[in-house]
Formats: sequence, C-alpha cells, structure tokens
Amino acid sequence: MTNPTTPSTSGVSRRTIVKGAAWAVPVITVASAVPAMAASQCNQFTLDDANSCKTSGNPFYYKLRLCLTSTCSGTGVFPLTVTKIETNNDTYLTETQWGGPSSPGTPITTMVFNSSTCVTVDGYAHGSVSTLTIYWKQANGTTGSFPGLAAPPSQGGCTVPA
Repeated sequence: MTNPTTPSTSGVSRRTIVKGAAWAVPVITVASAVPAMAASQCNQFTLDDANSCKTSGNPFYYKLRLCLTSTCSGTGVFPLTVTKIETNNDTYLTETQWGGPSSPGTPITTMVFNSSTCVTVDGYAHGSVSTLTIYWKQANGTTGSFPGLAAPPSQGGCTVPA
C-alpha cells in the first residue's frame, strides 16, 4: 500500500486523466450534432391554409398546398423532391385509399422546382392527424426532413375528387 503523502512517480495523476476525459466527451457530442441540424434547416415548408383542407371520416382525404422557402445554396439543390409526408400517428399520406398496415399504399411524392414555389398534393391517411413531417431529397442527393407542420383542419368544401 502506498503512502498518501508519497508523490506519484509518473508525473500525471489518475485524477488529472479523469478530468481530461470528462471534458473531451461533450466536445465530440456537440460537434457531431451540428452538421445534421444545419443541413435540415435550409428547406422550410409552410401550408397555404386557404387552399389546404381535409375531409372528415376514415380514411381522411387531404388536399395540401405545400409552399417551400429555401436558403440552401450550391449546385444540385433543385429540383427538390418530396419523398414522403409522414403523420404524427406513424403513418404517411398515400396516393390512394388503403386498407391498413398490411396494404399501406404508395407514399405521396411531388417535385418542387425552386424556392418560393407552391405545389398541391392530394392524399389519404387513416386517422385525423395534427402534424406532418415532410421528407425531401435535393437533386444533389442531400436528404432531410421538416417536422412539425400543422395539418389542416376538417373543412366544409373539401371534397374527394371523382
């Protein structure tokens, strides 16, 4: 057993090593989170409320007028493709009505050709939802999502196309 007053022979105490390790871990964590967040924030979607609606009943029919504002720069940003519109109840809007988890249907996709452009998409979802997440892919292969877009309320005048 060593005497507590005997100095360390290596010149570096275990306490010093532990202190250094504690500071190194948070720096790595913060640095890895920044690029993902920065890339996903350049495409912002809004819903044109005057031209968006959903029907009541199940499945719900949605008519969405999605508008894009992009601050992304560089080549290969446009055209941008919306690859999926996910709902807050873990389903996604589909092109046609579907029978449930065993036959989930085809996700809605659409092209947005440049910033400050709006596109109309029509689709179906089981259950009334409050928020939507827009998944997108740029022409250069960059992908991302825009979560928390408020879904339109049920409105009169929103009819399923024939």
